[in-house]
Order: sequence, then C-alpha cells, then structure tokens
Amino acid sequence: MFFNPMWHSEVERSGKWRCTPWGYALHGFSALIRFCALLFMDITMGRTIYFAVLGLGEFHRRELWILPLALFMELIGKALYHLSWAMAHWKGFVYNQERMEASWVENGERQIHTRDP
Repeated sequence: MFFNPMWHSEVERSGKWRCTPWGYALHGFSALIRFCALLFMDITMGRTIYFAVLGLGEFHRRELWILPLALFMELIGKALYHLSWAMAHWKGFVYNQERMEASWVENGERQIHTRDP
C-alpha cells in the first residue's frame, strides 16, 4: 500500500517507456500521488498520536478529515498504476525476466528491447 512495486530490471522500465511513453508518465504520476497520500496519512496519524499520548496542545476531531482524503488518493494512485500497465498490455507489452527482454507490438511489428547501448 502507498508504493508502486519495484521494476524487475532496467530493461523492463525502459521497455515500458519505449512502448508507451504516456503509460510510463502515468506510472510516475501514480507513484507521486501515492507518496503524497502516505505523507498525508503520516502527518494526520502523527498529529493524532502526538496530541493523544502527550496531551500537548488541542486536538479536534475535525482534523481527521484528511484520513479519508489520503485513502482516496491511494485508490486514485493505484487505479492510475493499473491503467498505466493496461496501456502497455494493450500494445502487447511482455517482459521476459529470464531473457531480460521487453517486447511489444508497434505498427504491426514486434519490437524487442534488450538493453540500452
């Protein structure tokens, strides 16, 4: 939760970028949204614990509105992440971990990416 899974290799990452630049950008944007959601959750929970345990300052329940916002942002980020992979799969993106190659179909021809020179 709150983080996109790591890439298997640089070939997978650069292959997705070559296959669908918009999908790759969406992937990065989803990571940013999910990271912001984590920060919102952390700040809210930290403030709650700080006020509840230490009893310093005033805590108002209305400050908890940010928790549902953080969870909503997490859901949006996760949906964008899955949409980015759907865009790659629509172009026939396949990553072969054993052979360290990414391939996809472009203009009716199979494109293969192994490593950057």
